[in-house]
Amino acid sequence: MRWLRFGILVSIFLVLQIGVGSALSFSPLNVVPDLLLLLAILLVFWAPADQALVACWLLGLLKDITSQAPLGSYSFTFGLLGIMLLRLRELLVGAHLLPQIFLMFVSSMLVEHAVWLICVVKSDVALDSYRQDVLTIFISALLTAALYPYGHWLMTKLHRRLGLSRRVK
Repeated sequence: MRWLRFGILVSIFLVLQIGVGSALSFSPLNVVPDLLLLLAILLVFWAPADQALVACWLLGLLKDITSQAPLGSYSFTFGLLGIMLLRLRELLVGAHLLPQIFLMFVSSMLVEHAVWLICVVKSDVALDSYRQDVLTIFISALLTAALYPYGHWLMTKLHRRLGLSRRVK
């Protein structure tokens, strides 16, 4: 992977996440698609395993810095998710896009629930807010999964410039 170009792509996704995401957020629930998680999962399917794990961790760290969650919660969960998805990618390479979209939805739900639990343990979030938080997590996961085909298309266009092979190794 060409890390400088990866940094530029991450910067673009981060600007979109913060700028456009806040403009598109639905007011009472503050629902925003998670573009950094989207990029992390795309890289799990396109990058070599060691580079994909480093990229997942870095993207999680960026999400930690830009969110109100405890530092390290997203980097930990993105890293764990990367490890789990590396086991599944041999099954899903060349598969139709629909299973990958479903996997994006489930991954987003898992990450956000894990971070929510970390926040509860650290007493940053009350258990009383679970019903509203689950609805927010669900709608956010749906939006993130809906954007997966566009991210997949972007990777097919940029994989050579990022130094990624078309075939997963």
